[in-house]
Amino acid sequence: GMLLARYRVRCRITVSTPASCRYSSAEVKAAEGNQKPLALFPAAISWKPTTTPRVKHEALPTIKYKMLQAKNRPARTIDLWKVLEEAGTRPNEEICEYAMTAYFQLKKYDEAISVFSNAYGLGIESLRLYNLALRVLRAMNRTRDAEAVFRKIVSKKLKPDVYSYSTIISALCDAKQLSKARALLEQMKKDDIPPNAVVYAAMLNGYYISGRGDKAVALVNEIQSTDLVLDNFLCNLMIMVYVKHQADKVIALYTKIQEKGHTLETRTRISLVPFLRVEEAEKITEELSSNTRWAGQVYRAFATCLTKNKLYARAKEVFVTMKEKEISLTAEDFVTRITLSTDSGAQEDVIVDLWNEMNELEIVPTIRAFNALLSFYLSVGDTKKAEHYFSHMSEYQLVPDLVTYNIMISLASKTANVARGEALFSQMVSQKIEPDKFTYTTLVHMYSRSGMPGSAAEWHAKMEEAGIQPSNVTYTVLIGHYTRANDIKSAEFLWARALKEEITGDRILYEAALNMFNKASYLDYAMEMVKEMEGTHSMCKY
Repeated sequence: GMLLARYRVRCRITVSTPASCRYSSAEVKAAEGNQKPLALFPAAISWKPTTTPRVKHEALPTIKYKMLQAKNRPARTIDLWKVLEEAGTRPNEEICEYAMTAYFQLKKYDEAISVFSNAYGLGIESLRLYNLALRVLRAMNRTRDAEAVFRKIVSKKLKPDVYSYSTIISALCDAKQLSKARALLEQMKKDDIPPNAVVYAAMLNGYYISGRGDKAVALVNEIQSTDLVLDNFLCNLMIMVYVKHQADKVIALYTKIQEKGHTLETRTRISLVPFLRVEEAEKITEELSSNTRWAGQVYRAFATCLTKNKLYARAKEVFVTMKEKEISLTAEDFVTRITLSTDSGAQEDVIVDLWNEMNELEIVPTIRAFNALLSFYLSVGDTKKAEHYFSHMSEYQLVPDLVTYNIMISLASKTANVARGEALFSQMVSQKIEPDKFTYTTLVHMYSRSGMPGSAAEWHAKMEEAGIQPSNVTYTVLIGHYTRANDIKSAEFLWARALKEEITGDRILYEAALNMFNKASYLDYAMEMVKEMEGTHSMCKY
């Protein structure tokens, strides 16, 4: 009882740390705002008792033992740290670690950094303390300071471990500094430290949130090629990446994860519904539709699944069920249904029924809804209907966007209507909408099909001036255009560029190049290309 009374210290006592090492909450917040580096590494300091210590000098083993006993009670650990400071007992590495951990658990990050600074000033250094400092600075969103600590680890030759790397990489990903994080991941591999699930999850989440689908997919493929033991969070992330950016492989990944017995979050399971077999998708829908939080999302996903499988009547029934259960339908629901119906080769009556259903439910169409409808008429080449709906957008106070204009210019290109295509482009520019790769490619195609090679070449030049990198579609159109215009030299130049940029995996691009070689009587080159295509593509009909 006497021992407990002696050491039961309350938090009203001020921490007696050197002024140069002490940080208030206000100072930390101010530093966060202007990114002024914290004074993490002070010069050597002395450790003296306060003028009126509450207890006599305690033996270090005693304090250490008491802290160990209070490991799951951070407030008690902090009380003991304050007693140690007042008594002037010089701490060791383990005691500093206990104190930092306790302050971190109570989210007193500035005090935790003060402990680290004191330890550094007293010459107490260890990788565990540096790792704790990294963890605290990440929680404070102090990425620059975390980088400084990591550099100090390297300069002190303490050899960063998997925890060091995972914490700094996670901090960089939180700050969206993905290139730095990736460089450290590669350095981690060079140091023969296999990246763990935390590192890969941080990188993958950073790529996913920032919309860098190509990087995210490549990282998922890299993860699958390793012997990494996956955790549930990483598995969920991998599936979400494939759902958004690699839909054709999502079921194969889902099957692998199921075989390993990982648990998927509800939102991940819902995102998988459109890709599953109808029976399996229906089972998940029945399971989750009773939960009001998830009912709307799972019904929408199931309707998407049915539409992809051309079960239009059943998809409509799902939306009727949503209405009966007073789950609000949105224009985005109809965007999905119209888009998928178009992709599934639905007839016009199916699309018109969906549009009318949206109007009957008094859902105001959005720009995306109009774009989905116009895309359908582009796919069937019905210019008249597309122009009709295009002109009706103003009735809903909607202004056409880049996608809208690209669709309408594509329709003009299909019918070789140069005057309409030029008028649409002028209207687009007047509204200060910047043309993209698709716009330029479509215009080149339009002039080429209309027998205007000079104008096609002019728009190709404008595309180059705008600094827009051609895609495989662009190269196909341009090579085809110059071949038809008997400008074999320009066609050859573009094919050489496509090879240099490794844009050679598209069958239609190969066919355009074959046409060029055939017209130029380069039969040897043509035969070499045919042999190359035999391994990767179905043979062209020549």
